[in-house]
Amino acid sequence: MLLRRLIAVLSVLAAVLIPDPALAVPPATYRVDGVDVASWQHPGGAAIDWRQVHAAGVEFATIKATEGSLADRTEYTNPYFRGDITAARNAGLAVAPYHFYLGRNPNTGGAQADYFIAAVRASGYTGSRPGDLPPILDYEWDWKGGCPPYGTVADVRTWLTRVCAAFGRTPLVYTSRAFVAGCLGGTAEVAAGGNQLQVAYYGTATSPSLPAGWRHWLMWQWTASSCVGGVPTCRLTRSVFNGDQSLLAGLSNRR
Repeated sequence: MLLRRLIAVLSVLAAVLIPDPALAVPPATYRVDGVDVASWQHPGGAAIDWRQVHAAGVEFATIKATEGSLADRTEYTNPYFRGDITAARNAGLAVAPYHFYLGRNPNTGGAQADYFIAAVRASGYTGSRPGDLPPILDYEWDWKGGCPPYGTVADVRTWLTRVCAAFGRTPLVYTSRAFVAGCLGGTAEVAAGGNQLQVAYYGTATSPSLPAGWRHWLMWQWTASSCVGGVPTCRLTRSVFNGDQSLLAGLSNRR
């Protein structure tokens, strides 16, 4: 009997302390909703039904394209990227391809940019088509949760400059205050190029904590555990847009 009561208490605590992904809702006051997808959102090769995603109220998607580079044999292209970016755009979502910056080797900013540019162009993304949002650089912890051994601010600026020249759009930077403080000494240099921010900040706050150098954000990734109709897993990261539908339409060449 005592064991049963203890189990019951622990179950109640778990329900309180661990949010149910099905009940996750975007932060208050931000009404333009987005999803962030990679191969993780295709468990067992399952497809995403992008029309159902849009019908659920999602207006934009950031979609992983690549990571690493051919130059140092760390290259990876998301096998679902082409299909997702095309289907999401056709379903009416604004779309942004992103590159996960691998800091395993020095001086690879240009090579990683070239690898991303080639893969994204092959998908039909130009930066100027209706539905195209600016590209994004994902600059964060390595896969083990530590600081990447390389990947300096200078390397990152090389990537951003080259991708901007290729598509005529100033890329966003996806990063977090914790990463910039913990791995880059809290430098404001990452923000110095005028790139807009997609900030990663999970919690219940009404606004995100920003990395050094940024005073504003454009997208806020607020959860990594959420359910949306059309996506075959609740292991789903979501973002909100810091603006209205009209601003999103202008940024994605639909106005």
